[in-house]
Amino acid sequence: MPDLEAKIAQGDLIPLKEWLNQKVHRWGRQWQGPELIQRITGHSIDAEPFLQSLKHKIQSVYGISASP
Repeated sequence: MPDLEAKIAQGDLIPLKEWLNQKVHRWGRQWQGPELIQRITGHSIDAEPFLQSLKHKIQSVYGISASP
């Protein structure tokens, strides 16, 4: 959903809800979380993209390096 952020900014949450219904909600009882994530994304769960996002936010908001 390439324009998801723009739609959310406009207050249009219907495309997100429809995607969640198709890809997540209808399968919630059939598959456990890790398998559902694998099926949706094609990858196992990985915290690295989330950590990179946090590092970027820390650097842009506070102007400091988030490196260890």
